[in-house]
This record gives sequence, structure tokens and C-alpha cells, in this order.
Amino acid sequence: MWEQDAPRGISPEPLGNIRRFPGSDFPGIAIAASTASKASQRSFKWLARVELGLLILISALLMLQSWSSVTSRVPLRSLQFAVAVALAAAILVKFAGWMMRSDLDWITNRAIAETAKSESWRYMMHVSPYDGDEAAAQAAFQNELRSLITQNQGFSREMHRLSADQRQITGLMRTIRELDFAERRDIYETARVLHQLDWYSANSRKNHSRARTWLILSFAILFLALVLAMLPMIKDDLPIIKFVVTLAIAATALNHWSQYQEMEARYGDAAGQASLLRESLALVEDQHALAGVVREIEAVFGAEHAAWQSRQR
Repeated sequence: MWEQDAPRGISPEPLGNIRRFPGSDFPGIAIAASTASKASQRSFKWLARVELGLLILISALLMLQSWSSVTSRVPLRSLQFAVAVALAAAILVKFAGWMMRSDLDWITNRAIAETAKSESWRYMMHVSPYDGDEAAAQAAFQNELRSLITQNQGFSREMHRLSADQRQITGLMRTIRELDFAERRDIYETARVLHQLDWYSANSRKNHSRARTWLILSFAILFLALVLAMLPMIKDDLPIIKFVVTLAIAATALNHWSQYQEMEARYGDAAGQASLLRESLALVEDQHALAGVVREIEAVFGAEHAAWQSRQR
């Protein structure tokens, strides 16, 4: 981990080779928001999977109930009670998801974290409003973070995630800000742009693979339902066919809720735009030009999570 108390104006030897900005050296607000976003994401996905699981269970129980009415192998009242319990559980899970709004917290907290990180890079690269002297730049940075919290009042309940030793302007941020123009430009390209491009590209590919997997699974289950419907011994057994169709619907719903295709498209688009702007960094020869390119690149990164926020409203 980088020393946060390095002498001012002196860059540690490894700094020129930095390929990824340590997450622990971002502002405390960014760290807290990122942690909260991941927790909300896990909660949202867990609730969605439990709800779908309960609906599949209910479908299976109804299928058994239909068979039981014919064969009397399973007590009908027991199945009716099990269906009622599963329905009540599904309603509770649905209500919990509505009350918690984990999907909204997931997107909002990620936007707060990414905005704080973006402002950090603007501060380190001397981009307006951080292009003045150090005292003015620090004051402007603190004001931006305060405005970020004020505009997202729900984030106040996540402030408990901040530890006492987390600072909003870390030692590494100050050290990079004090480097000369060429060093700052090179660090921005490798530690910010290239790292973000790798992240967008990797996640775009990952979500493409997941979307394709769930699509194939949905088709396979529907094909199974078609085969069952054509078999002489099963074609009149509607409960089992309905159950298989329910599995296909659940697979499609889970794919939709996970938003794999949309994430693939958004991440791929952001990677493409940032990759084109990265070429401009090689042509930058002064601070004014660097500030302009940084603003454009950060605007691309900001547009990606802003689009998710507007989608949730």
C-alpha cells in the first residue's frame, strides 16, 4: 500500500509504474459508497433469486397437487398447506424487496462512489475547479463531496461505513497532484484510463457470456416442454408441461432482472468511447490540453452510471 505520509513534492520510486490506483487511497466517501453498493447488489440478487425459487416451488407443488387428486399418493391437504406457506413466503419476499429498494440503492451508491472517484482524478490532474493553488483546490474538493452527499440524502445512512482513519484527500492523491505534467499524464493514462478500459471490456464480455448462457438455457427448457407435449404418454399430462414452461419463464426473468444484455451494451459503449479519447492523451503537450481531455474522458465514465440512475427513476 502506498505511504500516505510521503514527503510533499517527492514521488516514491514505484509511482511511475503504477497500473492501478489502490482503492484504499480514494476518498473515504468513495470507499463507503462502493461497499454499500456491493451490499445492495447482493441483497437485490438474493431476494430476486429467492422469489423466483419460491414461484418454481409453488408450480411444482401445484403439479403434485394435480397428481395427488388422481392418485391420492400424497395427502391433498398437506400439499394445499405447503402451497399456502410458499405463497405467503413469496409475498413477504416481494414486500421486503419493495421496502428495501436494494436495486435503487445499488445503482445510487455506485454512482456516488464513481462520482467521488472521478472528482478525485480531476483534483489530481488539476482540472477545474481544482486548477488553483492547493488550499483552494482542497476547499473546492471538499465542497464537491459535501454537495454529493447533500444531493443524495439517502446516503447518510451509509456514513457509518466510514472509519475514523479514512480521509477524503489521501496522501497518494496529493503526491500525484504534485508531480510534473508528463508524469501526471502518464499515470492518468495507465492507472485511470487503461484500468477502466480493462474493467469495462472484461465486464462487457462477462455479461455477454452470461446473457447467452441464460438464453440458451431458456430455449433448451422450452424445447423440452415441446418434446414432452408431443410424447404420447405425457402430452395429456398438462401439469408437468406447465411446470417446465414455468422453469423457462423463470430463466428468462432471471436473465432480465440481472440485466446482462444491457450491462454488456453500456460497458461496451463506454469502453469504445474511452478508447478513442485515450488516443488524444498522446497528443497532449500542456496542462490546458490535458485538462480538456480529462474532462471528456471523465464525462464518458460519468454518463455510464448516470444512465443507470435515470433508468431506475
